[in-house]
Amino acid sequence: DLGGRLADLIGMYKELLDAAPQGQGSGFSFNDLAADKAGVRLGRIAVHDPLELQSRLSQAQSDTDLLPDVRDLPEFLTAAQLQQRYGGIDTPAYRALMDNIDHRIAQTPALR
Repeated sequence: DLGGRLADLIGMYKELLDAAPQGQGSGFSFNDLAADKAGVRLGRIAVHDPLELQSRLSQAQSDTDLLPDVRDLPEFLTAAQLQQRYGGIDTPAYRALMDNIDHRIAQTPALR
């Protein structure tokens, strides 16, 4: 939906600002993007089926029931490192990592 895509774009833009050479940001973080995407998914569930969300949240046993494990994802990347590792944000390598994040979110119990 449009709201989710807009939220994704805003999150990506924020990460690009964090990685900008002239900025004072913490660097580009795929962990932050994963948290943004998980939050959007949680919001969608809350809007469309709040009772189902309540049920899912009540069954959560650990953090990974609510948010996928993202500790292995790259973060604190400068713009140059992002470009070097992934070729930017409009490339197959970048898209593959974003698809991996989407897959992790889809496997997270509270976000299925």
